[in-house]
Amino acid sequence: MAGEYLKLTVEAYSLVENWVFGTSVIVHKYSALNNRGLPWIVRFTGCCKISPVNDLDSKDMPWDISCLVDLSLQEMSPRIMAVPLYSIPNTNISRVRWEREDNAEFPLTTVSFYVPAFHPGGRQRVKMDFANHVTTLSGTVTPIDSSIDSDTGGVSLHFPAVAFAESAQSDWSLPGVRPLGMFYFIKVNASISGATVQCDFMMRIELLTMPLPYILFGAAALLGNLPDTASSTVDFKSLRLPAERPRFFPIESYQAYTGFPLSYTVSAYVPAVGFGDAARNVGFGTQGVPRQALLSAVRGTNPAAMDFVWTPCYDQIGQQITCYEAVESGTNASVPECVNVYVDPDPLPLFHVAIDQTMGDPFGSLQHNMSGMEMVIVTLGALKVYTVTGYDINCQDSLQISIEGNLPPGAVLGAQQATLNPAYDSRCLSPSANNAVNRSLTWLAPPNFGGNISTICFSVTDECGGCTCAGGRNTTVQCVVFKVVKCRYSVGNEHQVPKMLVHMMCWCSQLQAVIINDFKE
Repeated sequence: MAGEYLKLTVEAYSLVENWVFGTSVIVHKYSALNNRGLPWIVRFTGCCKISPVNDLDSKDMPWDISCLVDLSLQEMSPRIMAVPLYSIPNTNISRVRWEREDNAEFPLTTVSFYVPAFHPGGRQRVKMDFANHVTTLSGTVTPIDSSIDSDTGGVSLHFPAVAFAESAQSDWSLPGVRPLGMFYFIKVNASISGATVQCDFMMRIELLTMPLPYILFGAAALLGNLPDTASSTVDFKSLRLPAERPRFFPIESYQAYTGFPLSYTVSAYVPAVGFGDAARNVGFGTQGVPRQALLSAVRGTNPAAMDFVWTPCYDQIGQQITCYEAVESGTNASVPECVNVYVDPDPLPLFHVAIDQTMGDPFGSLQHNMSGMEMVIVTLGALKVYTVTGYDINCQDSLQISIEGNLPPGAVLGAQQATLNPAYDSRCLSPSANNAVNRSLTWLAPPNFGGNISTICFSVTDECGGCTCAGGRNTTVQCVVFKVVKCRYSVGNEHQVPKMLVHMMCWCSQLQAVIINDFKE
């Protein structure tokens, strides 16, 4: 395909900063699974890359990224979820030190951000590393000290100093107009056995005295990544944020199931720190929004909130990472925060412990695991109540308990009722009313049913969900054996006299004495 034009679907661009970002689909048929035991090398190169700060004389530099493909080991390659441009804030600059001289240097602490990588087909570990070390800054500035976490893609950069001429503000010509600025490039690899992909992305250093916007997830009280001076002044009451803690990559993730919606709320704000800053507005930039996911209209201006809603289809089983930036009206952007979602097939519904009760029995009820052909004793003349509970670890599912086949004479299956889900925990976002249900079987066996053995099979069925029934309608069946006995207590050769007496609730010493005297006579 050498020499062909690359067509892309534009997903983001900046006229002021002179860059464009998009996706391209290239179809290629390999002649073999691999290149004689070695991975195929896929290389992309072409014009035009913005000049980095250490090579400003090289205009329209070529892009050059490579991938490794071995189809005998992998059917899909890992993916790197990087935003087009990372804006790294310098929080050490004070208004007093603000200078416009090109030779002025500003101290910088270590800054960090995540460049997540994942395998779309599942939970395979993806290893991250630098394709080459970060470029050396030009002029009098020393090289960048950099590192990357191989598991999370967490990039840490330490700039001992940076010149104003090498910052994003270097060519401000008019107040309030976003400059072209100076850029750095970082190239990273994401690898699994049999596949490696590369990503070459831009980064810029912000020397603004005003703080950049911030991304939040979840409830209003969760202001851990906001400056203490501003957290008390933020009004989140009108944003209808959910009362749950944030789930940032890489510490936490969301669990989704095919056919059932996953939703969360992204919120952002930009602090007002000086005169005239109160009018600063904030919105959102996104990267990696999955197919058929919906983003709501932005609520509020500063702070602002946006809802994410996604019902995964069956062909989206695996892993998905979506990243968000808080973008100010003046095009200042936050360091992105990402959300990791695992999508699994809708699980089968399950039966919980069944409750076996005989009305009038002073010894209470028994529990059955329903793991096999359980034996339940029914006594003539005594009402048996057998309660089964069905639940689903997909707490958004709705269940229905039924009987497979016919019930024996006199047996009645009661109305279904909602109950607590034994699998319910904080991962359940919006549980349905019927994600766990129970039904009671009552049976007063007929007088002529002594010695009868009946097998009753219970079924619990869930819903198939949306996206053309992506969850599938799943049913679990468990059968229970009911044995009818004529007497409440029966004595066999295997029983011991003391145990019989306990069950009969008799005064043991008196009865034993009577029995012994009878034997003597």
